[in-house]
Amino acid sequence: MTYQVPEGDKIMYLSDDELRRFFKAIDQVENEFRRLRDRAMFRLILAFGLRVSEVPLLRVEDFNGSISPAQLRVTRVKLKP
Repeated sequence: MTYQVPEGDKIMYLSDDELRRFFKAIDQVENEFRRLRDRAMFRLILAFGLRVSEVPLLRVEDFNGSISPAQLRVTRVKLKP
């Protein structure tokens, strides 16, 4: 399935410098658990194109022994009523 961007809409990306500054800000978090959690969460979001709501639903078995975006399976979906 592919997504077509409506004409006139613009997709915005973070530059390499913006990404470096973003992760540098995360590295400033004093609480080690939160720092490592946030770094891992945002790496998953960026590397696999996940939605924020999909990250907490991931399980080890979803990775299927691979770190390839093509083989990541997110099978749980939490819908708002």
